[in-house]
Amino acid sequence: ISDALARLVKENNVVLVGERHSEELEPIRQEIISSLAVLKERGLTTVVLEANIKDQELMDGLDYTDPNIKELLKSNIKVKAWIDGNWDILIEAKKVGLKVQFIDTSYKEVPGYPTLGPQFDNARDKILFSNFQQGRNEELKTLIFIGSAHVSKKPIQEYYGMKKGKELYEEVT
Repeated sequence: ISDALARLVKENNVVLVGERHSEELEPIRQEIISSLAVLKERGLTTVVLEANIKDQELMDGLDYTDPNIKELLKSNIKVKAWIDGNWDILIEAKKVGLKVQFIDTSYKEVPGYPTLGPQFDNARDKILFSNFQQGRNEELKTLIFIGSAHVSKKPIQEYYGMKKGKELYEEVT
């Protein structure tokens, strides 16, 4: 994983890694954590995470040398699906001097809430992408680590059929 990420970061400005929010993937998170210093040497500047953008200022203002930083983060920033490794990626990225960017939003702010489904998912993904693009500099090398559902688009046509799906897709895009 480390070698593949190093090669991808060297060759690309954006590397998108999808995960499942589960304990089973903790070894992969640990590989990413142990790779961050080397990835920075290869040019990585930013790590993008699936946490609420409204917590960006709070996250940026914390002291990452504090031995209780993980507990402090967990008590002040609520991210339902995060496992310890997600917090560790954030902490290690800050410790090695990488910028960390949050791109998620509250579900209640997504058009179509509380009706969850493909329309909602597409609207949420559009918000995540828009948040990622804010102030983006094409020269930066970025590792995006988010849920794999946001990596592979599942067009809503699959859920509603081609005609109705096309109408719904156009409505949210």
